[in-house]
Amino acid sequence: MRSRFERAFESILWNSRFVVVLAVLGSTVAALALFWITSVDIFCQLRHVVGYGDASLTEEARRGLRDGVVALWLTHASETRGSDRAWQGQAGEAESRPSPDH
Repeated sequence: MRSRFERAFESILWNSRFVVVLAVLGSTVAALALFWITSVDIFCQLRHVVGYGDASLTEEARRGLRDGVVALWLTHASETRGSDRAWQGQAGEAESRPSPDH
């Protein structure tokens, strides 16, 4: 004959599997979303880089293409960083702090 404590403990332990399933499902959805976002970013970057290996490009055109892709990437990175700060409620803090050289 099992004690009441043992039955309660086993019941709690058995029902805790639902919490674990929810965590696994949430993690799977988040991983798929990040995979999609990254895939789209890479596809968009590759569209800009496809013509870089063209032998008919002049050095000046190749340099312009490279500078454009780097500028596009840096713009995207800074926009992403800005939206991350805004999302975290930290927008404007970096601008309001005095710089070390002043």
